[in-house]
Amino acid sequence: MCKIYDHTCNFFNLFKISHLTLMSRISMEVFGEYQKEIEVMYDIIHELVHKSLEIYHSLRQEQVKIKRDGSVVSICDFAFQMLIMHHVHKFFKDDKFLGEEEFNGISDEFLQKVAELIPKDIDINVLLEEQKHTIRHITNDMNRVWVVDPIDGTAGFTTNGQYAIATALLVNRETVLSVTAWPGHNQKYTNLPFGGPAIFCCAKGRGAFAIDMEKNIYPVHLPYKDPSQIDQGFPVDPVNIDHSKIKNALLFSDATGNMSPRYIRFMELMGIVDKIPIISMAKAFVLATGNAVLFPKSHKGEKIFVWDVAPVELFVREAGCYVTTADGKPVRCSEFGTIEGSEIGLIFSAYDEEKHKKACELFINSASDTKRSNV
Repeated sequence: MCKIYDHTCNFFNLFKISHLTLMSRISMEVFGEYQKEIEVMYDIIHELVHKSLEIYHSLRQEQVKIKRDGSVVSICDFAFQMLIMHHVHKFFKDDKFLGEEEFNGISDEFLQKVAELIPKDIDINVLLEEQKHTIRHITNDMNRVWVVDPIDGTAGFTTNGQYAIATALLVNRETVLSVTAWPGHNQKYTNLPFGGPAIFCCAKGRGAFAIDMEKNIYPVHLPYKDPSQIDQGFPVDPVNIDHSKIKNALLFSDATGNMSPRYIRFMELMGIVDKIPIISMAKAFVLATGNAVLFPKSHKGEKIFVWDVAPVELFVREAGCYVTTADGKPVRCSEFGTIEGSEIGLIFSAYDEEKHKKACELFINSASDTKRSNV
């Protein structure tokens, strides 16, 4: 059994929840039909959190390399992707996997360093054979697909900054659950009642939860009138968020604190007074816990890959926030493993619907304003 807490930290005071009775203890059954999937993924992610923290401060230069797209990748990225896939495949043999890391072109020398992270009771040749069956496209006959970003924010991981271990399950290209760890979680970003590593889990229609390393569960969104009646089909109880109490801050990715002219202009247009630089998708959990109001995501006019979005977008929505493309359309995964329409950017916000639409409009306008100012 896992403990579930109803605490009184700042964020939870934002919610006015009526007729809500919490059990003092509850199992993972809170996740309903996806209980087993989340338990299986939680177990391997929990193990990898500890492993990542052991390696975090001791990575050597030869254990890191630059990919063709200019981004950084470490031996942990490859090892963790293999271990996640291997573990989940034992329980869900017919599921497909779409991982960020491609194993083609890895040198034998680098692969030997990856092998050092694999437990001795697991044959790395078996893991490498499994990686040959990962997919790069999601065809219509692929019902269940796990997406994995083994180290999101590798640049942060290799410089003792923030990073995430991120996974999600897609059913017919729609996110139905996610299990994502923030090993460097700090209470100052979330106001959760615990510090240290956190694993953020959600299932569609079942709410969003933060779980500590002792498997205590803290609700980020409490959708049920009575958790004891979860399996009896009771409807979700709407939550009324007091938006005026959410921190007026914008999240962005540059850990140096430098912000692009476009983002500066966007902040001005939205009247945002504070900024929070965090590498990795951990930004989404700051937003979901009410400690920022806006998180725009763009990638140089290119489509954004599903593994950079699926592990957090459902969680944010289950927590009562909005996630859309910058033109206000729902997040949809394409057959190519990218988010449709994401080349113009994505907007994560803790606004109400009307102001979220305004944020989308002004984000697009900020690009035009910046271009004109550079002419």
